[in-house]
Amino acid sequence: MAPQRDKPAVTCYPTNSEQTYPFVSTVIGQQAKYELKLDLWGVGGTQDVTVSVPDTYTLPTGFEWVNTPPWTRGTDPTKHPGAKLQLNLKVNSGAITNTLQTIPLVVSAAGMEPQGCELYVLVEDAGSTVKDYVEILGYAAVEITGYYNNENPVNPGQSANAVRGRVVSELMSSPPDLTYGLRARLIPWDH
Repeated sequence: MAPQRDKPAVTCYPTNSEQTYPFVSTVIGQQAKYELKLDLWGVGGTQDVTVSVPDTYTLPTGFEWVNTPPWTRGTDPTKHPGAKLQLNLKVNSGAITNTLQTIPLVVSAAGMEPQGCELYVLVEDAGSTVKDYVEILGYAAVEITGYYNNENPVNPGQSANAVRGRVVSELMSSPPDLTYGLRARLIPWDH
Protein backbone atom coordinates (compact mmCIF):
# COMPACT_ATOMS: atom_id res chain seq x y z
CA MET A 1 0.00 0.00 0.00
CA ALA A 2 1.34 3.42 -0.92
CA PRO A 3 2.09 5.93 1.84
CA GLN A 4 -0.28 8.89 2.16
CA ARG A 5 0.89 12.47 1.57
CA ASP A 6 -0.67 15.67 2.98
CA LYS A 7 -0.40 17.65 -0.27
CA PRO A 8 0.59 17.07 -3.88
CA ALA A 9 4.17 15.87 -3.83
CA VAL A 10 6.83 14.29 -6.03
CA THR A 11 9.38 11.81 -4.66
CA CYS A 12 12.39 9.90 -5.94
CA TYR A 13 14.09 6.76 -4.67
CA PRO A 14 17.43 5.85 -6.29
CA THR A 15 18.62 2.22 -6.52
CA ASN A 16 21.49 0.56 -8.28
CA SER A 17 20.90 -2.22 -10.79
CA GLU A 18 21.98 -5.03 -8.44
CA GLN A 19 20.48 -4.09 -5.06
CA THR A 20 17.98 -1.65 -3.57
CA TYR A 21 20.13 1.08 -2.10
CA PRO A 22 21.24 4.49 -3.43
CA PHE A 23 24.93 3.73 -3.84
CA VAL A 24 27.03 1.63 -6.16
CA SER A 25 30.63 0.50 -6.34
CA THR A 26 32.32 0.65 -9.73
CA VAL A 27 35.83 0.56 -11.14
CA ILE A 28 37.64 3.04 -13.37
CA GLY A 29 36.64 2.55 -17.01
CA GLN A 30 33.13 1.29 -16.21
CA GLN A 31 29.75 2.92 -15.74
CA ALA A 32 27.82 3.51 -12.52
CA LYS A 33 24.18 2.65 -13.29
CA TYR A 34 21.19 3.83 -11.29
CA GLU A 35 17.46 3.43 -11.62
CA LEU A 36 15.37 6.25 -10.15
CA LYS A 37 11.89 5.31 -8.98
CA LEU A 38 9.66 8.38 -9.40
CA ASP A 39 6.33 8.89 -7.63
CA LEU A 40 3.54 11.47 -7.62
CA TRP A 41 1.22 11.87 -4.61
CA GLY A 42 -2.10 13.68 -4.28
CA VAL A 43 -2.69 14.48 -7.96
CA GLY A 44 -4.90 13.03 -10.68
CA GLY A 45 -3.61 12.00 -14.08
CA THR A 46 -0.15 11.42 -15.49
CA GLN A 47 2.29 14.34 -15.19
CA ASP A 48 5.83 14.95 -16.33
CA VAL A 49 8.47 14.62 -13.61
CA THR A 50 11.85 16.25 -14.23
CA VAL A 51 15.10 15.10 -12.66
CA SER A 52 17.97 17.59 -12.73
CA VAL A 53 21.23 18.47 -11.04
CA PRO A 54 21.49 21.69 -8.97
CA ASP A 55 22.81 24.61 -11.06
CA THR A 56 25.80 25.10 -8.77
CA TYR A 57 26.88 21.43 -8.84
CA THR A 58 29.63 20.02 -11.06
CA LEU A 59 30.41 16.31 -11.29
CA PRO A 60 33.59 15.09 -9.56
CA THR A 61 36.74 14.84 -11.66
CA GLY A 62 36.65 11.73 -13.84
CA PHE A 63 32.83 11.50 -13.94
CA GLU A 64 30.56 12.37 -16.87
CA TRP A 65 26.90 11.76 -17.67
CA VAL A 66 26.10 9.35 -20.49
CA ASN A 67 22.96 11.46 -21.17
CA THR A 68 23.08 15.10 -20.09
CA PRO A 69 20.48 16.28 -17.51
CA PRO A 70 17.70 17.28 -17.12
CA TRP A 71 15.64 14.16 -17.78
CA THR A 72 11.83 14.01 -17.94
CA ARG A 73 9.42 11.08 -17.58
CA GLY A 74 5.64 10.86 -17.68
CA THR A 75 4.67 9.56 -14.24
CA ASP A 76 1.41 7.80 -13.32
CA PRO A 77 0.22 8.72 -9.79
CA THR A 78 -1.90 5.55 -9.53
CA LYS A 79 1.15 3.28 -9.67
CA HIS A 80 4.12 3.14 -7.29
CA PRO A 81 6.63 3.63 -8.66
CA GLY A 82 4.84 5.77 -11.23
CA ALA A 83 7.87 5.78 -13.55
CA LYS A 84 11.49 4.66 -13.68
CA LEU A 85 14.46 6.54 -15.05
CA GLN A 86 17.83 4.93 -15.84
CA LEU A 87 20.88 7.12 -15.10
CA ASN A 88 24.38 6.20 -16.25
CA LEU A 89 27.66 7.83 -15.23
CA LYS A 90 30.94 7.15 -17.02
CA VAL A 91 33.94 6.85 -14.71
CA ASN A 92 37.31 7.44 -16.38
CA SER A 93 40.94 7.34 -15.21
CA GLY A 94 40.76 10.85 -13.72
CA ALA A 95 38.36 9.71 -10.97
CA ILE A 96 39.61 9.58 -7.39
CA THR A 97 39.49 6.01 -6.06
CA ASN A 98 38.38 4.77 -2.64
CA THR A 99 36.42 7.95 -1.91
CA LEU A 100 32.64 8.03 -1.71
CA GLN A 101 31.24 10.67 -4.09
CA THR A 102 27.82 12.21 -3.43
CA ILE A 103 25.80 13.36 -6.44
CA PRO A 104 22.74 15.50 -5.60
CA LEU A 105 19.61 15.41 -7.75
CA VAL A 106 16.47 17.56 -7.75
CA VAL A 107 13.11 16.01 -8.63
CA SER A 108 10.28 18.34 -9.63
CA ALA A 109 6.81 18.42 -11.18
CA ALA A 110 4.42 21.28 -12.03
CA GLY A 111 2.83 22.88 -8.96
CA MET A 112 4.87 20.86 -6.46
CA GLU A 113 7.78 21.72 -4.23
CA PRO A 114 11.01 20.20 -5.62
CA GLN A 115 12.51 17.33 -3.63
CA GLY A 116 16.13 16.22 -3.37
CA CYS A 117 17.72 12.81 -3.45
CA GLU A 118 21.35 11.77 -3.55
CA LEU A 119 23.35 9.12 -5.38
CA TYR A 120 26.52 7.70 -3.86
CA VAL A 121 29.33 6.30 -6.00
CA LEU A 122 32.45 4.54 -4.72
CA VAL A 123 35.17 4.18 -7.38
CA GLU A 124 37.67 1.38 -6.88
CA ASP A 125 40.97 0.58 -8.59
CA ALA A 126 40.61 -1.60 -11.69
CA GLY A 127 42.38 -4.49 -9.91
CA SER A 128 40.04 -4.43 -6.90
CA THR A 129 38.10 -7.59 -6.07
CA VAL A 130 35.69 -6.08 -3.52
CA LYS A 131 32.14 -6.89 -4.55
CA ASP A 132 30.12 -6.21 -1.37
CA TYR A 133 30.59 -3.52 1.25
CA VAL A 134 28.71 -1.45 3.77
CA GLU A 135 28.85 2.33 3.63
CA ILE A 136 27.73 3.98 6.86
CA LEU A 137 25.71 7.06 5.98
CA GLY A 138 24.69 7.77 9.57
CA TYR A 139 23.21 6.29 12.73
CA ALA A 140 19.58 6.06 13.82
CA ALA A 141 17.52 4.44 16.57
CA VAL A 142 15.44 1.51 15.33
CA GLU A 143 12.40 -0.05 16.99
CA ILE A 144 12.13 -3.81 16.38
CA THR A 145 8.60 -4.55 15.17
CA GLY A 146 9.00 -8.22 14.30
CA TYR A 147 11.51 -11.05 14.37
CA TYR A 148 11.59 -14.67 13.40
CA ASN A 149 11.00 -17.54 15.77
CA ASN A 150 8.81 -20.62 15.43
CA GLU A 151 5.71 -18.84 16.78
CA ASN A 152 6.38 -15.39 15.31
CA PRO A 153 7.57 -15.46 11.69
CA VAL A 154 8.18 -12.05 10.12
CA ASN A 155 6.81 -13.50 6.89
CA PRO A 156 5.96 -17.14 6.19
CA GLY A 157 9.04 -19.00 5.03
CA GLN A 158 11.39 -16.24 6.26
CA SER A 159 14.88 -17.24 7.39
CA ALA A 160 15.94 -17.28 11.04
CA ASN A 161 17.92 -14.06 10.50
CA ALA A 162 14.87 -11.99 9.54
CA VAL A 163 14.14 -8.89 11.62
CA ARG A 164 11.65 -6.14 10.84
CA GLY A 165 11.90 -2.65 12.30
CA ARG A 166 11.27 1.03 11.80
CA VAL A 167 13.48 4.06 12.29
CA VAL A 168 12.33 6.18 15.25
CA SER A 169 14.93 8.97 15.15
CA GLU A 170 16.58 11.30 12.71
CA LEU A 171 19.90 10.38 11.09
CA MET A 172 22.88 11.22 13.34
CA SER A 173 26.54 11.57 12.39
CA SER A 174 27.92 9.55 15.31
CA PRO A 175 26.59 6.90 17.75
CA PRO A 176 27.00 9.08 20.91
CA ASP A 177 24.49 11.55 19.40
CA LEU A 178 21.74 8.93 19.71
CA THR A 179 19.78 9.50 22.92
CA TYR A 180 16.59 7.78 21.83
CA GLY A 181 15.64 4.72 23.81
CA LEU A 182 18.27 5.36 26.47
CA ARG A 183 16.20 4.58 29.54
CA ALA A 184 16.80 2.31 32.49
CA ARG A 185 16.11 -1.32 31.65
CA LEU A 186 16.68 -2.74 35.14
CA ILE A 187 14.44 -1.60 37.98
CA PRO A 188 16.15 -1.61 41.41
CA TRP A 189 14.26 -3.02 44.37
CA ASP A 190 14.72 -2.78 48.14
CA HIS A 191 15.69 -5.81 50.22
